[in-house]
Parts: sequence; structure tokens; C-alpha cells
Amino acid sequence: MNKFMVTIVFSFLMFFPLFCFSNGGPVDGSNLLRTGNIVFINKANVIINREELNITLKDDVFDVNVVYYMENLSDSKEKIDYPKVLKSDILLALTQKACDKYIQNLSEDGILLADSTNVVKIPAFSGKIYQYPITEDAVKVLGNQLVTNIISLGILVQLTHIVSKDAITKAIIARIPARVKDLNLKALEHGYAIGEKI
Repeated sequence: MNKFMVTIVFSFLMFFPLFCFSNGGPVDGSNLLRTGNIVFINKANVIINREELNITLKDDVFDVNVVYYMENLSDSKEKIDYPKVLKSDILLALTQKACDKYIQNLSEDGILLADSTNVVKIPAFSGKIYQYPITEDAVKVLGNQLVTNIISLGILVQLTHIVSKDAITKAIIARIPARVKDLNLKALEHGYAIGEKI
């Protein structure tokens, strides 16, 4: 059997247009809940043995590295470039362009969280829609637009309970520089509060 590793690297910048949880759920028993499916197009004999998630913050840029350990159960030597998300269950749209582009990949009963600071028109969608001026709020309440992503994360955790608050707090503390720890924890708590009221 051929074993190989595929690494997917995403960078979440301040204006990153999409935050999408759709990883087929963990196969290693971590705190994440099942949130979508990875489908291998024309690769019926490929399975995911496990996945690893690593999040780091460097110079106001979040790097989220997801490593999938996959196994080809067939005799084929064909290379698999990457798993492609066909449908996601959660979409965070921070821009109108992202909302318009990625809403088609959101499952019909999915959740759309749109930053109404920049997303002014929601395309037709039958799932749950939440709108809030996240970027504007980051500036007005916390004085820093760079915490928009953390506020968004808090909102999504509060709305979906996709991970426990304890787990996400520990992950943020473990991965951000001490100089921005308090600001990011305030942003996370602020996100929880928004998630309770929208």
C-alpha cells in the first residue's frame, strides 16, 4: 500500500474572504465536531487515516495548517494533489466578493455569517443567515481591525459549539504572542457575546 501525506496551508489575513469549516470531521478524536465532507473525486480507494491541525500567529497573520494523512488502498500509483471541499456547512464572508463566490459551496441547511460592514447584499440562500458589522465593531469596541477574525471565531463558536470555549481559548493562548494575548482574548469574549444576541 502506498502511504503519503498531503499538506494544505491556509493563511488567514485581516481581509481573508472566507473562513470555512469543512474537513469531514476529525479521525483522531480531537475536540472538533463533524462539519462537512471531503470527497475524493474519482478516488474511491483513498481514505483519510488522520488529520492534524496547527494554528500560528506571526506578524498579525494567522497560518492554519491542516495535514491529512491519506492512504491509497488500490494498486494505483496515481498522485492525489489535494482534497477539495465541495460543500461546506459554515461560511464566514467578510467581503461581498467572498459571499458571492462561495455561497454556492455552502450546504442548503448551512450557516452563513456575513460581516455587514462589507457584505451588503446576501445572495439567495435557504440556510441560517447571521449578519453583523464585525469589522466595524472590531474598530469601535476594541480599537483594532486586526481582531476581526478572532471576533468572528468567537461568534461562530457561540453559534455552533463546533469546539468548546475552553479548547479555543487554550488554542489561542498557545499560539499567539504574549503582546497581543489580552486583546485577542477580549476579542474572543466579545465574539461570544455577539453570538448570544444575534
